[in-house]
Amino acid sequence: MILLEYKPAANHYIWYLRTRSETAKLLDLLCMLGRLEDGLILRYKRILKSTNQERMKTQLKHFYSTECSNTDDDFGKLVTSHLYLIDTHTELRLKNQELFLKVGNCSSVMKTLTHLSEHYYDQDSSSLTSPMKFRITHNLTETQYGWACLLSLTKVKKWPQIQSLLIKKRWGSLLQEKSILPPEAVSEVLKEGSAPIDLISIFVSLIENGENKLNTAIRLKCHRVVIDIFAAKKDKSKILTYKSKLEEKSKDAVYAENVLKNIK
Repeated sequence: MILLEYKPAANHYIWYLRTRSETAKLLDLLCMLGRLEDGLILRYKRILKSTNQERMKTQLKHFYSTECSNTDDDFGKLVTSHLYLIDTHTELRLKNQELFLKVGNCSSVMKTLTHLSEHYYDQDSSSLTSPMKFRITHNLTETQYGWACLLSLTKVKKWPQIQSLLIKKRWGSLLQEKSILPPEAVSEVLKEGSAPIDLISIFVSLIENGENKLNTAIRLKCHRVVIDIFAAKKDKSKILTYKSKLEEKSKDAVYAENVLKNIK
């Protein structure tokens, strides 16, 4: 009874039981104190210690049906999300056991998404191994999904898919394109991954700050973007200076020549 009336004593006893790993007594104490959420978390952590996926799945299902149905909705979503993660891992093992083992057990949501994006990006959205279905099920943000897919798709050099995923149309006074991720950072990733210069240039051209756009274009050798920036200012001298540094009669040098002819 004193534990109900004297909170510091209760906290000290909780700490004592935790250090001794007396889980059963700790669960009873938390229940007695009305700390139901703490009790749920403790039970959940206890289940996660299982090294057998099927046993863990069975225990999580029982835990959800008996303990989580009348609790905070977010906690119930956490458990259902974990159950879906186990199902996804099971499906991945069935598809390619050797490949799955090479990348590890994909224990986290983001690691699993990276694996799905790299090997199953074009799967139908109804498939259990579809990255898009995985994103929706785990309520991942557009940014989280975008970065995971960008890194994975760059690794396997799926350039059209990257452009389709990251470039979105937006309506204003004029139809414009926008990257769902910071275009400067995307450009650096693509350059590191040896992406085609045309694709890198698309993202460099979407950088809003003029100075950053020019500096990035020069550093990443996006020659046409540099020429277009100078052309927008009708600065023929800078185009001529830049053209002199390009390989003679190259496509970019010819592009510069044509731009110069059209500047009045």
